[in-house]
Amino acid sequence: MWSIEMLSVSPTHLPAVRELVRDYVLLPDAWAKRDFPPKRLPALFEREIAALPLPAQPPKGDIAIAIEDGHVFATALLVPFESTAAELKRLYVKPEMRGRGTGRAIVAALIEVAKELGYRSVIIDVIPSRTAALDLYRDIGFEPTQALKHYDAHEMLFFELIL
Repeated sequence: MWSIEMLSVSPTHLPAVRELVRDYVLLPDAWAKRDFPPKRLPALFEREIAALPLPAQPPKGDIAIAIEDGHVFATALLVPFESTAAELKRLYVKPEMRGRGTGRAIVAALIEVAKELGYRSVIIDVIPSRTAALDLYRDIGFEPTQALKHYDAHEMLFFELIL
């Protein structure tokens, strides 16, 4: 059976988190309007991965991980967006481990962290082709909201959950 932990409690799992975030960034639908696969991950993403656990570390955020038999197979980040809102980013479950409720459990754990940290809402952005993620977020109670960021590469859908 798997469990959800916070990286702040289990920091030895940081290399696995970095690997999962890299896998997330390389998902084909994120590169649909560009050449895929990239020969090299753009420097922006390399810096983001290398900087982890920033910007998701306490006291303003955290990283949730799913572990089974000592192996991390899913993750998501909770990062500050503004003083009253946190952003849930990079939810990723390894393909062979999907369909077990792990994504939902990770989102629920990070919503609880957001509440404990005093945030009033959690925001997300989602590529429209990620229908399973959209269904999950809607089922949890996220509601559509206006664009919160500017993206050049592709359209995004934006959602917010009022806590």
